[in-house]
Amino acid sequence: MKINYSRFPIVLLLVLLFTSCLNNNQIGNYQTFNGLFGSIVYESGVKLFRMDMDGTLLYSQSLAQLNVGDRYIASVSINYDNQSSDLKYVAATFNQLSKFSKKTVFDIDAIAKDTFKNDPIINFTYAYLINVNSELLFTTQVYFFASNPFHSFNLVKNSLVASDTLKLELRHNNKQDGELTNSFSDLYSFTLNQYLDGVIKGQSKVIEISYKTTPTLRKQFITYTP
Repeated sequence: MKINYSRFPIVLLLVLLFTSCLNNNQIGNYQTFNGLFGSIVYESGVKLFRMDMDGTLLYSQSLAQLNVGDRYIASVSINYDNQSSDLKYVAATFNQLSKFSKKTVFDIDAIAKDTFKNDPIINFTYAYLINVNSELLFTTQVYFFASNPFHSFNLVKNSLVASDTLKLELRHNNKQDGELTNSFSDLYSFTLNQYLDGVIKGQSKVIEISYKTTPTLRKQFITYTP
């Protein structure tokens, strides 16, 4: 899912995006929530939208045609007068569902070291790890300058680096787009099971994610404990 934010100040956008899950409009017994990240899951014989934020399950007949495991950002309205006694999920109306990419992580070695470009980005947010039906997903929102939204992003593990820390790199290929004014945003989830399934319950694993901005290399850290 690509979003063009070229007409808005970046600082204001970051504030709005970080608070989008908290803002709501309430009229009577209705409440609307925007910017909910989640996955389609199958439980209790129906397809549900599982919110990343707190694991709440939302139900609507409109989800029946969607694929289990797919990732979405959603806008939903809830009528609190129209709820069943089944507390397993909340009945909701989905005003908007926008699918975003779920990708695997690539290992790079000496031969493939320069396969993935490493062009600068503005920043990335929503950097968190979540377990959805035993699938470990690192989810992030990437901001980048562009004249068009058709850039590509990959999360890679440099196999040449030996460390107890899982060291990953967010790689950006701007496809020779030199735009420095207009900005876009893109959402991704990356599956990390191949690196974290071996972590024993009660132990922990530090994940280091580096990414290139202009002019420096930055890092964020996440601690995973099964």
